[in-house]
Amino acid sequence: MSNAKVRLSAALTTALAQVEELMGEPFALVPRLILHEDAAFWALCEVDGKGLTIRVSEGVVAAFDALWAAFLATQAERSDALLAQSRVMADLSLVWLMLHEMQHHDLRHFEIIGRGGIAETRAPQVLALVERHVARPNLLAGFGPAEMAKVDPCLELQADHDAIELLIDAYSTEEWKSLRHRAAAVAAMMVLIEVEDSRHGGALSTHPKAATRIFQLLGHVAEMPFLPARFKAEARGADTIDPADLPHEDEVRAFGEAVTLPLYRDSIGLAAAAGALAVQNDLGSAEAFFDDIEIASVGNPRHFRRLKTAGAKQWADFVRTNVTILERLGLADL
Repeated sequence: MSNAKVRLSAALTTALAQVEELMGEPFALVPRLILHEDAAFWALCEVDGKGLTIRVSEGVVAAFDALWAAFLATQAERSDALLAQSRVMADLSLVWLMLHEMQHHDLRHFEIIGRGGIAETRAPQVLALVERHVARPNLLAGFGPAEMAKVDPCLELQADHDAIELLIDAYSTEEWKSLRHRAAAVAAMMVLIEVEDSRHGGALSTHPKAATRIFQLLGHVAEMPFLPARFKAEARGADTIDPADLPHEDEVRAFGEAVTLPLYRDSIGLAAAAGALAVQNDLGSAEAFFDDIEIASVGNPRHFRRLKTAGAKQWADFVRTNVTILERLGLADL
């Protein structure tokens, strides 16, 4: 068995164990993993009568290894360096890839689009690996061209959201270092997908901007210190959080300095290491990025016009469309 296949198999095993630990039950359908001897960067999940299959090219493993080696070599210049081994970070990125693909199935995305395959990057389209349709009704019948153009990116953000929650796990003041490593592993995947799509001029891309995906990622991370208080409120059946359950402002500030701001810099650094100038530009300055995070956290669409960065603006556009999709499909529970 090749080194790439061993590592991908280990990533899938870890992803399945993570789902079972957090959800309290095994993943509904254990995927079959197929490695393709192809230097290009691509992955594909598909459903058929035999179940769920995840196809990954050898180029994915090589690309993660190269990106993490290049990025971590720059860390000596940073006072808030992300200290880790490149192999460990690359394997974390592979685990998140598996979780992301599994969530496409869990969130019924194949049923929604009426297509048997969902690809990461353009290569599977070129190879004609995603043309097969599933024998299910097209739930998007009646959607206009403008809505249809946003459906696939919205589904990608849905899969991102759930896979992020699964990989990052629960909030703990003892796990800040691990949390940052896991979130950075996710950002690396998002950067590499955009890099690969840019090689084809973005043709046939069904993904949001990397900056949009990273904006959602860091928005989730920034909210993590407040999650325990929210969970306590839900357990009590309360509509509002008890102020006594909120973290002290010193903890929130320290978390931002140790995790959230360094993660923004990690994302910028990963984009630089990948040669992704467009991603760097779309992320914007730290001040603008975190101003946008604060606006988005309020959740009032009337304030979205104040968003400054390209990633935040696209995120807001897809948020509106995602609400429409879920309402029209009767899938508000997703």
